[in-house]
Amino acid sequence: MEHSELLNTFKAIIGNSYSGWHDENMYAAARFLQNLSPEDRNFLANTILNKPKYWQERIAKVMHQATYNERITILTRLLHSQYLDVALIAASALEKAHAVLEEDEKKRVAEILSGLHLHPHHMGYYTQLEGFLERLERA
Repeated sequence: MEHSELLNTFKAIIGNSYSGWHDENMYAAARFLQNLSPEDRNFLANTILNKPKYWQERIAKVMHQATYNERITILTRLLHSQYLDVALIAASALEKAHAVLEEDEKKRVAEILSGLHLHPHHMGYYTQLEGFLERLERA
C-alpha cells in the first residue's frame, strides 16, 4: 500500500478530533492495523509521533486492546509521545503485553511514573506502572 493511501485510509477509519470514537471504529482500526504489512506498520510507527494527539490516542487505545505481537513496535513509539495521556495508554498496554523494553524505554516509563504526581487525575496508573517498572528492572 502506498504510504499516502495508508494514511488516508486510516484517517477515514479513525475520523477527526471531533468525530465520535465508538467500538465499531476501534474494531475497524484494529482490523486495518493487524492486516498491514510489516513495512507499512513500520512506516506508521515511524510517523505516528508527528500526528495530532487524537491520532496517537486512538492508535494507543486500539493497540491496548490488540493481541498480536506486532503492536509492540507502535506502542514503544507512543511511549515517547509528548502527550501524557498517550504515553500512559502505551505504557499500560506494554505492561499488559508483558513487553520486554530497551533501556531508553525503561527510562521513559520511569519518567512517566515520576511525573504522575503532577497529574492527580492519572494516579490510577501509578500502581500499574510502578509494578511494570519493577518487573523491567528485574529482567
